[in-house]
Amino acid sequence: MQKHNLIKLQIRLDLGSDNMSVNIKSNGLIIMNRGDTLITTISIFNPDGTEYIPDPNNDTLRFALKKNYDDAEPLILKDIPVDTMVLRIDAEDTKILD
Repeated sequence: MQKHNLIKLQIRLDLGSDNMSVNIKSNGLIIMNRGDTLITTISIFNPDGTEYIPDPNNDTLRFALKKNYDDAEPLILKDIPVDTMVLRIDAEDTKILD
């Protein structure tokens, strides 16, 4: 079984102007309309405020969307390419959500 090292980092999302129906709260809550597409650039910062640059040979970034934080399984699970740091949630991903 592969061991994963998890560290707490600050993440910043850059929504740009194409994601007008998306709202990100200060606590990390993302609000978007079902059936919309979200395309955003991810920036990661170490606890000391310096930018964290993922190592493409060793780091895997995943975005998990859960209805409730304590849920065991995510509703949406997306890999984020470390070369682009772009998270894309397509309309098809959110159409099934209630």
